[in-house]
Amino acid sequence: MLKKIIILLILSFCGMSAQEGMNEMRIVGQPELLPTEFIGNDVRDANGDICAGLKIVTDLTGFSYRSNDGIVKINAKPGRDVLFLSPTERVVEVYCSGFKPLKIILYEVGIKLNSSQVWQVEITGDKKADEIAIVVKSEPEDAQIYLDENSLTSGASFKTTPGKHNLRISKSGYKGINEEIDVSLENILFEYKLEKVSLVPVTIKSNPEGAEIHINGAFKNEVTNAGFFEFPGSYQLELKKNGYLNLEEDIMVSEAGNNEFSFQLIKNIGILNVVITPTDAKIKINGEIKTKGKIELRPGEYQVMVSKNGYLSEEEKIVIERGKEITRNYLLVKNAATLNLVTEPADVEILINRKSYGTRKIIELPPGRYEIVVQKENYNSKDQLTELKVGDNKSLNFKLTPKTGSLQFKIKPVNAGVVLKRGEEIIKQWKGLKILPEMIIGEYEIEAKADGYKTYSKKIKIEENKTCIENSVMVEGRDGPKIAPEMIFVKGGWFEMGSNVGEVYERPIHRVWVDDFFIGKYEVTFAEYCEFCDSTGRDKPSHKGLGSGKRPVINVSWYDAKAYCEWAGGRLPTEAEWEYAAKGGLKSRGYIFSGSGDISEVAWFTVNAKGSTHNVGTKNSNELGLYDMTGNVWEWCSDMYGENYYGNSPEKNPKGPATGYGRVSRGGSWGSEKKYCRTSFRQYWDPGDCSLHIGFRLLKTP
Repeated sequence: MLKKIIILLILSFCGMSAQEGMNEMRIVGQPELLPTEFIGNDVRDANGDICAGLKIVTDLTGFSYRSNDGIVKINAKPGRDVLFLSPTERVVEVYCSGFKPLKIILYEVGIKLNSSQVWQVEITGDKKADEIAIVVKSEPEDAQIYLDENSLTSGASFKTTPGKHNLRISKSGYKGINEEIDVSLENILFEYKLEKVSLVPVTIKSNPEGAEIHINGAFKNEVTNAGFFEFPGSYQLELKKNGYLNLEEDIMVSEAGNNEFSFQLIKNIGILNVVITPTDAKIKINGEIKTKGKIELRPGEYQVMVSKNGYLSEEEKIVIERGKEITRNYLLVKNAATLNLVTEPADVEILINRKSYGTRKIIELPPGRYEIVVQKENYNSKDQLTELKVGDNKSLNFKLTPKTGSLQFKIKPVNAGVVLKRGEEIIKQWKGLKILPEMIIGEYEIEAKADGYKTYSKKIKIEENKTCIENSVMVEGRDGPKIAPEMIFVKGGWFEMGSNVGEVYERPIHRVWVDDFFIGKYEVTFAEYCEFCDSTGRDKPSHKGLGSGKRPVINVSWYDAKAYCEWAGGRLPTEAEWEYAAKGGLKSRGYIFSGSGDISEVAWFTVNAKGSTHNVGTKNSNELGLYDMTGNVWEWCSDMYGENYYGNSPEKNPKGPATGYGRVSRGGSWGSEKKYCRTSFRQYWDPGDCSLHIGFRLLKTP
């Protein structure tokens, strides 16, 4: 009995001594959590929990593993094995021929397993000693031979360590060999003859379909849910589809089976739901502009920035997790102060740091220091410096004093009724003689009427600290044109006014009704306008070398055009009436220009006009028989101009805003580019301006 115990002790000591002489494996650096790699929902442990992953990266070969709870599955690749473990696992043991086993107590090395997560550990060790030269022969000789993860050549000598190794021999068209061999000094020659096999059909399916199929690392030029042929054997399958996690699986293609494999792909995204105020702010994620709402992103960390001109931007880092949706609300704060201006008179022009803000009285500005100038023609301007801070609501008052002169007026016959106008405003009405002191300087129009006499009209100019003396004599006769403009009847109706593809001030498209009217077939010509001048005593405008006669009249102000239309028994068209007629009224075919989609057919513009106006009616007409609604000269309309008027104009017969920047002109001219000649394009001029580019057209109501 004592002898047996001694023998056992000797054997045990020898075993321990042998193990102590073996090389040791070790962990390199610290294990790390891989935030972009996940374990699919289809890999679960015995308790039904989704597995955790432990990726072993090594420069050694021939690893095997054991764990306390049991390893669910292993995906093996050269230099990289992925162990699928229960999330409750605490210990993993690593075995390699010629090395002591490596016991990894997970919590001691900083690894805390959770379902779906993947940790990576790098393991290395000393080179194996006591290698033995072996020879592996195969028939056919060009078969691929792998001992563990090392490639061998048939019949060539290869050194390896004693013990068990995995041997794989494969060749397309032959049945492969995958077995364990035991290497020793007595067992160094291994010979194999491969058995020929035939191709068999293979079908790879996925949900969703359309994933690329890769077999043993090579793309098959096929996508899932389509069949192909392959020799029987073991293959490493990888499915790739944009937006989804790559799926890796070992498959066995058999000679007799149906070889149909189905897989569920996992979408590799999370959702960022963005809510922004104001809604037109821009959102950038990692510098790339995104649309608001629900944004699909790959898992990871992102930099989000929300910005809008005039607002303080917001910026933060977020983390997107696969399969999860997060919501972020961004409320931007205006980087502005409000300036409230009270002025007398009301229709002054506001300049802030030399930039004109028109007649606006409530103005939002960024914080800063500003010079404010309030001015109006024929008034003494005022200026003031002020400083604005974020959130300020500051009020400032300005009262301008006018520059004045006086008028001394007499007329024959002395019973003539006299009206003094400034623009559209009637300043004074009287009969016969009149002295008007303290008149604001500037241009005025005097109009006198008496039975048996033609209407008398004259422009006068009041200058500062001077008296304007006017002695007027009316001409016997009657008013009205002898050369009557030819008129076209336009049946009223509904139409879509404006454009959503043009400038901001052409928007929005809105539905408008206009009543029946007559409108000039042609633009008013020099011949027609000069008759008016002869009849009323007005000065005739210069054509500046561009021609007169049947050429459209130019160098006329809005007031001149209005006076002619009233003399001719009509008026200027409203902006809505003009656009309705230009688009063809109820006969409209939807052309972008008046009468055609090809501007050259209907208009004289910068490309073909050769720097001049042309006789009216020399291009094609539009659907209503109207000529030159596009090009030749801009045409005055009766409306004041309001940039945002389209947003709140009445549906029926709109006449323009009560206040505005000037008077509307439409249609483009001989000097205009194509884009300014569209029927929906609008602009404005000061009503007192005269230009080589602007004329008008007569309108009458039934």
